[in-house]
Amino acid sequence: MTLLGYQITIASWFPRPEWFPLNATYIQLPAGSSLGDAIPKCDLIVATYYTHIYDCIRTGIAPVVYFEQGDFHLFDNNRMSTDDLHYVRKQISFADAVYTVSEQTAKSLKQHYSCEAKVIHNGLDSSRFNVEVPKYEWPNPYMLMMGDVNTTFKGVSDIWEAYQMLRLNHHRVDLIWITPTEPAEEIRNIPWISKIVVNPSQSEIASLYRGALFFVSGSHYESFSLPVMEAMMCGCPVITTNNLGVLEYAKHRENALLAEIKDPGSLFDQMVDLINDIQLREQLVKNGLETSSAFTWEVIIPKIEAYYSTLAEHELEAINTLDDWDIFVTQDSFEHMDDFFRFISRLLQSQRDEVQLPVIYEVFENHRIGRWETAARRKGSDKDRLPVDRALYFVRTSNKIEGTYGEAIYGLQTGLYEQSFRIFSELLDEASEDMRPTYIRWLILCLLEQEKDHEALQLIGKTLQVYSDHADFYYLYIVASTLLGRGDLDDIVGITKILGDAVHYPEFFIGTALLAEKQVKASLQTITTF
Repeated sequence: MTLLGYQITIASWFPRPEWFPLNATYIQLPAGSSLGDAIPKCDLIVATYYTHIYDCIRTGIAPVVYFEQGDFHLFDNNRMSTDDLHYVRKQISFADAVYTVSEQTAKSLKQHYSCEAKVIHNGLDSSRFNVEVPKYEWPNPYMLMMGDVNTTFKGVSDIWEAYQMLRLNHHRVDLIWITPTEPAEEIRNIPWISKIVVNPSQSEIASLYRGALFFVSGSHYESFSLPVMEAMMCGCPVITTNNLGVLEYAKHRENALLAEIKDPGSLFDQMVDLINDIQLREQLVKNGLETSSAFTWEVIIPKIEAYYSTLAEHELEAINTLDDWDIFVTQDSFEHMDDFFRFISRLLQSQRDEVQLPVIYEVFENHRIGRWETAARRKGSDKDRLPVDRALYFVRTSNKIEGTYGEAIYGLQTGLYEQSFRIFSELLDEASEDMRPTYIRWLILCLLEQEKDHEALQLIGKTLQVYSDHADFYYLYIVASTLLGRGDLDDIVGITKILGDAVHYPEFFIGTALLAEKQVKASLQTITTF
């Protein structure tokens, strides 16, 4: 879509993927934050899982379309409680529109959640998956499989069992397994798995399809199985279970061989047929290429583009007015001007009685702290009626933190370390559970300023046992460790990058991962002080 002139932003809690050439602005949010906090001013928002829909809706920025890709809530929901099913139905109902990748998935949405969904099939990149790709070089004929052994619905163990039957019947075909994650040692050492390929690139996967005698998928359910279609596009014969998503395009003994779900014996039967019948393999290749030609990006993207353009014309209806709120921040106090627009949009859609934003305090040189403070409150509201709505739009202030807490911080800034330590200790004794890590962090800073680095490191270690998701303490661990001359801290820096800022706590350092990197780089030349 970017190549067509659209500005695309992707928000996720995970690092930018390296296995796919992602031509879009990518925003990694801190763990525990709302995906909606990263959404810029735009014309349309696409939620990719049902738990994300309301976070997108409450931003009030643009219409929200839910892209249903299929998961256990559609295909294995007999293990879900009535309350869970009701929750999913409620979340999906928030979306302005829903679309999905197959008619079978649309039917399941209708059946289980009374939801009408438009169908636009998944598309494939024919420049990567095609018959011109060089074949993977392997000395023997091999069958190819794909999936994480820990993801049960992929049916990896079913394929393994079928392959064991194949070996017992003296069929000489090697097994190559593509897995997204490194398997456990006992699995890596299985002698009859000829090769394990961990997290290969798209081009490597295409080459493996091209060189395979056939590809096997054992999925118990899929909405629209891309690996099966990729294999077809690369001219590789396919054996697959007859799950609903595959039945969208696969026909038995025409473009694929279909086996029963959770039935290794059925998979084995199809393997034997394909090994023994060259003409059948050739027929599957020919028809598979024809089938897959209808699902290239050149065919699918114009359909998505037309659908998105129509949805973007939908006008949002505000459920509030600005007169409903007492607002305590001004437009020029926002660190980024677009955040003011997002804040106003949120007020017009929020069902909560209070909206909090992180206020930036310049407490130490090169160390900014964010504190969640009330930015707007509904007039005449019952404060206990609904939880607080938090939005990660940063606001600047020239104010100082007041009260006993502010006095303790001022003492730390001006060298009254023992006095500040005593005040923070008293505050900690009376603190609510959510404020405890804030006061502990200040106590650690007092210890570091008094050069009690060993004592600080001990307190950090104890604290991380309780607050293992709090990035501030990993950063302080790095500070204390470098002050003590310890190295080999790359793994700890990596944790701060994964977690991001501790925005789900009342107070947090801003830019923790960057602070951690800088501290490690500077540790050989200088020592950080606060």
